Amino acid sequence: MRLIVVRHGETKENSKKILMGHRHGTLSRKGVRQARETSLRLSHEKIDIIFSSDLRRAKLTAKEIARYHNAPIVYTKHLREQNYGVLQGHHLPELLAELARVRGPKLNYRPDGGESIRDVRKRVVRFLDQLSTKRKYRNKTLLLSSHSGVASIIFSRYGNTPLSEVMKMKPRNAGFFTAQIRRNGSIITQDKMFGTSEKTNK
Repeated sequence: MRLIVVRHGETKENSKKILMGHRHGTLSRKGVRQARETSLRLSHEKIDIIFSSDLRRAKLTAKEIARYHNAPIVYTKHLREQNYGVLQGHHLPELLAELARVRGPKLNYRPDGGESIRDVRKRVVRFLDQLSTKRKYRNKTLLLSSHSGVASIIFSRYGNTPLSEVMKMKPRNAGFFTAQIRRNGSIITQDKMFGTSEKTNK
């Protein structure tokens, strides 16, 4: 199975460093342009099916990509961004201040009413495992339209980089990477999101 993982285009909230989490957000003009540019870059790919977060910013990005492909779009809550709970709608520095006070692994930090990164990882990995075990997706190319945190989790799983390290990287809006999933391991074959070199996981 081959995966193409895309982060949504820039939102108005991204530009203001507002945490949206499970809120929809609105693509900015720049974000719409980014999504269209990425859709053109992927227009030559043979994409069999598109899975997208059901949040509007990811849905609109997926629809731009689908314009060049005869592929159905399936919307799912499993690809949503981390739920920031009481911090949703607040600014990024507030989250960073909370993380600075955390004792122990920061991946375990769970805002009130929200999820930790490890919670999101369980959700996303469960979804990926379901895809990889279905015979109908063998030898197919699946595109996943999602968010920063989710893309980082997928990159960590199929590359060879600890999640704690990937979370320090800055994924590009409307950036993408490809992963080849095999029985004997996986490999990141192209990275236009984090800007890393090829990563292999065996």
